[in-house]
Amino acid sequence: QACVAELLQCLVKNPSEHQRHLRHLSQIVRNEAAILHAMRLREARFLVLQRLRCSIARKRDFIASVGTALPGLGARSVSLAAAGTGSNAPRGASGSQVSADANDGGLGLEGSPQ
Repeated sequence: QACVAELLQCLVKNPSEHQRHLRHLSQIVRNEAAILHAMRLREARFLVLQRLRCSIARKRDFIASVGTALPGLGARSVSLAAAGTGSNAPRGASGSQVSADANDGGLGLEGSPQ
């Protein structure tokens, strides 16, 4: 702001010196543009790092949840393989077989061919 005020004052009092003030003002503008460009690069680098850290945190959480669920799933698969009834019919929450038309909600829909 001071540089602009000096330029205006120069134009009023001594117009022949305006080139020097314009050079000074353009140098300030170039310096600010260079600083802004450097800050944008730093901001972009920071955003990439932040996204990578979030992604790593999500993957670590997933690995932890899978690690805790895996022993139970392994035991369940062993027990299902041991039970091996040979039936492919779906099972309900209590473990009993569910017929193909049990989920029609009483609408009398035909079961899909299997």
